Amino acid sequence: MKILYGKKIADEKIKALKERIKNLSQKPFLAVILVGNDFSSKFYVSIKEKKARELGLGFKKFIFKEAVMQERIVYLIKKLNKDKNISGILVQLPLPEHLNTARIIKNIAPEKDVDGLREDSKFTSPTIQAVIDLLRVALSEANFLKVKKSFTIAFFTGKHFKKKLIKSLDENFKGLALESKNSINADVIVVAKGQINFLKADMIKKGAIVIDVGINTVKSVYNNLANQDKISFDKIIGDSDKSVQEKASILTPVPGGVGPLTIFNLFQNLINNK
Repeated sequence: MKILYGKKIADEKIKALKERIKNLSQKPFLAVILVGNDFSSKFYVSIKEKKARELGLGFKKFIFKEAVMQERIVYLIKKLNKDKNISGILVQLPLPEHLNTARIIKNIAPEKDVDGLREDSKFTSPTIQAVIDLLRVALSEANFLKVKKSFTIAFFTGKHFKKKLIKSLDENFKGLALESKNSINADVIVVAKGQINFLKADMIKKGAIVIDVGINTVKSVYNNLANQDKISFDKIIGDSDKSVQEKASILTPVPGGVGPLTIFNLFQNLINNK
């Protein structure tokens, strides 16, 4: 089985992106709204901020406590919509349960929705584009399309994500991608349940390609042998159980798989908005 890292692909793409940024007359600016103390959310926002600084892009972070009222977030978004210096607005998900995610996202202007979450967004979701990027490489490395005229995909995702992803697959692969009603026979599995160890070996066929989009935070314990202390820390894992590695031909890791390409595509959307 091969582990397919998105970081290597993203690093190659970023070289060209840096050249484009150098030639821009005005620096694109991303506004990110972060609510609460979710570890994975803070982790990915910190990576986006670091990458924005490296690329020479503007980045402003707006942090709210978990108990924030929805009206405060909506007020800020409307203010950012009117700010000509802001090229894109991103609300880091997931949001706390008391907030209506759909209503909040709906307030982002379509031309500033660089995360591609609105139905009428000007942009393709960076995560969906990352899945497309990884799938294209995986199919190429597996010489898949040389032996088959089409491939089937099984989705373990939310309905909204699945709908948008199927549309993007159709656009990118010109009808080659077919949805599978039977996951066990699918050539490709896309999993984004947000559930630890959800996808197991008995749910896929031998040689399947697995694109893991899941993000889960777990507590781990590190035994410090020097002083016998146990150190507890948070780490991020995907939705795939370890048993999947026994049957999959290609698997994207979490972190390091979909994530780096998602961040690249986010900034590409931001720059394309200038």
